[in-house]
Amino acid sequence: MKIFNADRQRNLEVNNLLQRIKYKADKQGIGSYVYFPIFTINNNDFKYEENLSTITLFENLKKWGVIEVIGRNLAEQNKTLKESRKLKNKLLISEGYLVRPIEPKFSQLCKKLKNRIKSRRFEDKTGSKTKDARRLITKDDNKGDYFYDGKRIEMSKTTIYYKIFNILFSQCNQEGFLSYEDVERYLIKIGEPESIYNEIRNKRINNAIINQQQGLFRFAKVNGRKLVNKVPNGKKLIESIRGKGLQLNNPKI
Repeated sequence: MKIFNADRQRNLEVNNLLQRIKYKADKQGIGSYVYFPIFTINNNDFKYEENLSTITLFENLKKWGVIEVIGRNLAEQNKTLKESRKLKNKLLISEGYLVRPIEPKFSQLCKKLKNRIKSRRFEDKTGSKTKDARRLITKDDNKGDYFYDGKRIEMSKTTIYYKIFNILFSQCNQEGFLSYEDVERYLIKIGEPESIYNEIRNKRINNAIINQQQGLFRFAKVNGRKLVNKVPNGKKLIESIRGKGLQLNNPKI
């Protein structure tokens, strides 16, 4: 499959989507279809729940025979969007895909891709296990310590803000984005409780990682001083994309 010739970030994006499918399918039972929203229209408020890149990933997985997909194509979806805008539709319209893993190809791809990423994940030319030493934020993968411009970030590894930061750093896509849904999915995997509502989920994550009065930017320190939510170019180190997820800005230095 062509994916194994892709760059590391592309492999991560495919792996993240595969894990989301697996997580939902496992919850609903073997052989079940799971629903992935593409966009919703509610009171003339248009929201894309998935971007075009994710739609393309679904289509590629379908071509490879890894998943079965039931849903309209992109041209038909865009037609609905345009018509609804003209009519100023007040109804709720939801577009998405019904997805079902095709075994054993699905599990085989998950395993191959996971091994591929693991073998290359934090290796630089010297063979050291750091995530891109040219970046502002780096990680010692053996100890789990993080560094800001080479200086260790002092924080307890048992805290919720460390766990979320670790998930964001290791699982974000090539733009540094990770959805709230994916953050919680990985939290559940390491034993954290599942939130009842999306609003509660998002608030819990933001309080731990963004809120200046608690969590990461209150307790984490560098050289004895509070870690500042800022990078050299003036952007925030971590941003909350309202209703969607977290954005990690980790520039090259």
